[in-house]
Amino acid sequence: MTAKEVTHTPGPWVMVPHHSNGIYGKTFSIGPKSTEPNGGEQLKRFVATASSSQHSVTSEETEANARLISAAPEMLEALIEARGFIGASERTPRAMEVYVQLLDVIWKAIGKEEGQ
Repeated sequence: MTAKEVTHTPGPWVMVPHHSNGIYGKTFSIGPKSTEPNGGEQLKRFVATASSSQHSVTSEETEANARLISAAPEMLEALIEARGFIGASERTPRAMEVYVQLLDVIWKAIGKEEGQ
């Protein structure tokens, strides 16, 4: 994927939890991590927020949603790579090497969504 093709906020994205005030459940902000020295867990900019309250999804579901959203750029990249690979019909040693690399990218993206 080239930079020219990217129309969304470039990844990777991270999720940053916010403190609960008792009325609301968990809240997470999602976006690219700050690259400032000693930035800690601060976002460069906000892309999305996932939150729960008494009248919405559970805290656990909110955290799962935040993980899924934060994994989106890597998942998109993996899918784009997979699309290109699937179109290749050759079974050469080089094709198999690319297959292994592609599986690594896919497992990392899926692992992030699963909170690993």
